Amino acid sequence: MKEQILNHLNLYIWAKDKSFRYLYCNEHYAEAAGLESPNQIIGKTDEQLPWRKLANYFKAGDYGVLQGQARTNTAESSDTINNITDILVSENQLLNNSGKCIGLVGSFIDITGKQLVKKAGKYDSVNNRFYLDEEDFNNAYLAGREIEVFKKLLLGYSARQIAEVIKISPKTVESYIDSIKLKLQAKSKGEIIATAIQFGLTHILCYASTIHIPTTLQDAK
Repeated sequence: MKEQILNHLNLYIWAKDKSFRYLYCNEHYAEAAGLESPNQIIGKTDEQLPWRKLANYFKAGDYGVLQGQARTNTAESSDTINNITDILVSENQLLNNSGKCIGLVGSFIDITGKQLVKKAGKYDSVNNRFYLDEEDFNNAYLAGREIEVFKKLLLGYSARQIAEVIKISPKTVESYIDSIKLKLQAKSKGEIIATAIQFGLTHILCYASTIHIPTTLQDAK
């Protein structure tokens, strides 16, 4: 179900270590890279993928992210993926469970032929609140655990996976999801993601938080 939602939304996700080697990608990204499965990308660099001619450009951007220069819904052009010419890219530091930066995590969505939306919502770092768009959502806000659950949903996590990562019960996660659905006027988890993209709320991903990765990668440099 998770991958079906991501594929339906044309969401491409990847993670790299600090040497710019791939740690992870989803099915959509693997297909764009000409691979048969996401596992085949592990250990590769952009120099080994169809967009190799842009590898130095990507590396410069990735280096900036490692230095704390997160990117939020940055519009870019693409000529290396079939039928995709315009994308929105977001990248941030990849943190392990100890809060140590071990690489970067990114995503892009296909916006070919679509009109860009403005970035909506405002994050209040002092009170850890994410205020939604006033006009469309009556200035409702997400707070604390709601924000963490919202981020994980945007990254394609299931309720059970979210519960494992942030160490609360699946039932509690579902209660947070229900609250988020109410505030975003969404009817399902998939609609939460679609609404976030439609109204430009995905920039919340660019505020640092711990991204769960397999235990074998926790000490990656």
